[in-house]
Amino acid sequence: MAAVQGMKSLLRGRERLSMISEFWTFGLERSGGSAVDYLHLLIELGFRLSWMDDRTKRLVPAVADELLRTYPPQEDTYTNLFCTKVGTIRDASSILNGYRLTDPVPRWLYVAQEPCTQWSNPVTFGLTGPGFGDVWKSVQFAHYVRRTQKIAVRLYARWHGWPGEDFSARPLVDRVELAREIEEVLDVSSPLEIVTGIPLEEVTCLLGRWPMHFPQVPTRVRWRGWAHGLHRRLAYQLDGRWAAGDKNPPPEDVQRLLGWAPGFELVRFGEPLSVRECVEAAAQSDLFFGVDSGMLQLCYAVGVPVFLIGYRMSHLVLFAWHGDRHAVHCTDTADFLAKARLFLGLFDEPTC
Repeated sequence: MAAVQGMKSLLRGRERLSMISEFWTFGLERSGGSAVDYLHLLIELGFRLSWMDDRTKRLVPAVADELLRTYPPQEDTYTNLFCTKVGTIRDASSILNGYRLTDPVPRWLYVAQEPCTQWSNPVTFGLTGPGFGDVWKSVQFAHYVRRTQKIAVRLYARWHGWPGEDFSARPLVDRVELAREIEEVLDVSSPLEIVTGIPLEEVTCLLGRWPMHFPQVPTRVRWRGWAHGLHRRLAYQLDGRWAAGDKNPPPEDVQRLLGWAPGFELVRFGEPLSVRECVEAAAQSDLFFGVDSGMLQLCYAVGVPVFLIGYRMSHLVLFAWHGDRHAVHCTDTADFLAKARLFLGLFDEPTC
């Protein structure tokens, strides 16, 4: 890691470059480094990362969760990362902090950088993904740029796939209605202009430079606190779609998660509830508990206490994604139950 940091200027200045880097999380941690920081550094320098999957013997795109799960810092194992630059990725200080939808960019969403002052005016942002959380964060970030940069911001609310090989000239998913539904619950003076019928060359894609950490707009309806006692209501979501095998609870834990607080109403977030219904339910709940999902983002904006259960997801990645939010991080079901019961003062009641 130190060697790459020492060559940052050289590596950043080369538009076409390939290299192989050992990814030894055990050694990085022992030497005072961080595997997550190293991955972020490589992506910041504009590299597309791949690694050899020993099970399939194929070169696959590097995904942080999978890498850190397969090569955890506690175990003395390693792999090699294949790092390539294809000539379209440049330093964010020299161009817009974003990419056109047709540009091939790394499939990595969470390099935290503040938006630069070089956005065009007006600027049209594309979605960071097709899911609820992706649309939520895209709307939030558009408002953040409009508020801080004092420029006109539009949102292109159709999903064309990941830039690069998965890109489709025709929209794969239409998220216009969802974007408008999110707009209606946010506490903003005026909504974004949501557009569809514009050339894709005018759409700026945030993938590859996506800033995860920025002040989000609160919802119009906010958490009501406990001025009049407990609400006796718990909101939850335990069925995340992306990386479901890693983030969701084991099937045998579900009943424990749904029965730990006798006398409390349980409200499951997600379909068929509307965005407004989820916001209103969160505002009148004692807490929200669940896995990494878009509903966590919604609850951050509402202000309700949030308990994030990690399960098999890397705690390093979860802290990188949620470290500046007000979530209580829990490793598994038992850890969550102990912390949540203590939080609500239910330690004298029987455990399910």
